[in-house]
Amino acid sequence: MKKKKGVITIRFEFRPSDTESQTDTARQVFVAETITPDPTSSLYGVALIAAVGIALTITLLGFALSWYMMSKKAKAAANVDYPAYGVTGPTLDCPGDRKLAHSAHMYHYQHQKQQILAMER
Repeated sequence: MKKKKGVITIRFEFRPSDTESQTDTARQVFVAETITPDPTSSLYGVALIAAVGIALTITLLGFALSWYMMSKKAKAAANVDYPAYGVTGPTLDCPGDRKLAHSAHMYHYQHQKQQILAMER
């Protein structure tokens, strides 16, 4: 166990006692010891506080940077000229589109049929 170094203060007080005459004074000596803290424990405390402060500062800077980047991306996504999910607008089928789709389907069917017949020969 370490002994702590301290400062000893000695104070002398001269007070006349009630029972004694004014010429004779009683001498009282008060001894007070003040213990100074260990400088190494104080250094550890300062280092711990500094480390916690640096960690909090880095954490706050990280949150601020991530918030800035996310808000920048959100603005960029809001300023696009095209929709994010497919084509929006009227979905009315025109009679010409339906006829074209049917013709393409029939052409594909006939072409497949001809290929199967050619393989059988």
